[in-house]
Amino acid sequence: MAQDLGLHRSSFQNQGLSKAEFAGRKRLWWSAYVIDRFVSASVSRPMTISDADCDLEYPDEAEYVEFVHTIKLSRIVGEAHKALRSPKFQQLPDRKARTENTCRYIQQRLDEWRNDLPPQFRLTDKELEQMFQPGLLDPKLKSKLNSGAGQFHLAYITVCLMTKKHLMCTASYYLEIARECQKLIRESVYILSSTHLESLLYSWCFSSFFLSEALGVIFLICRISDPEIASEARGFCESLKKCYGYLEKITGQPSVIPYIEVLLDISSRASGSSSQDAIQENQKLEYDSLAESIDGIEWGGSVFPSSY
Repeated sequence: MAQDLGLHRSSFQNQGLSKAEFAGRKRLWWSAYVIDRFVSASVSRPMTISDADCDLEYPDEAEYVEFVHTIKLSRIVGEAHKALRSPKFQQLPDRKARTENTCRYIQQRLDEWRNDLPPQFRLTDKELEQMFQPGLLDPKLKSKLNSGAGQFHLAYITVCLMTKKHLMCTASYYLEIARECQKLIRESVYILSSTHLESLLYSWCFSSFFLSEALGVIFLICRISDPEIASEARGFCESLKKCYGYLEKITGQPSVIPYIEVLLDISSRASGSSSQDAIQENQKLEYDSLAESIDGIEWGGSVFPSSY
């Protein structure tokens, strides 16, 4: 509907609109754009909006700084979603090499986006290390986490997981990628435990996007032959259950807790169903077959047995 109304074209500026009206239409269009990107990525469906069809500039960054940086991240989400999840891409004979190149490019774009964030919205490496230190969290850091920095870093983690998940399914160094994902999920758990969870409700579709990516990665990590890595991954599931259980009480959304519990059950069975050597030997082949089945919140339908 937004495109039918022409909200994506800058020519609106020449249709007798006041400056305030045109600014409002820009915000409306870019809101639709952000939702399109996050929802499409969350449920692994084609995007409705093509970047090539839109020539509308961003809203005023001085006034809407958080919104503009969310739009910029949404563009990266769209690039990753289109490049890594298209059926044609999955069928390319050199898909593995292309996946690695694409993931490197997306990661570079993500790091540039993160570095471009204003200081009040960007968590430094030192601040991230501080979150893992024992004892009470510095009140200034906790305030920063709850003033946008926590949400933006969680968004950064989500898109990182979206790309690294594909690397873990195709790269020969998948154990290294698994450990990187483990670190990112660990950061997200600390952020979730240190922020007011109500702040995530500004965009429930984003919260779903994080859940789908985190669970997809955790599912793969749980099947790794390293028992220490797999055990911590299952612990992450327990932390996510607490977080989303709290959010569901506020929103009244359908519960995802049974979904997480099924994932825990299946991953536990998989890790104990055969010897560790057999799991490791067949893991790369299994991951390759899972590559097309773990995108979006509905990936579980492709992986879970019919008994569930």
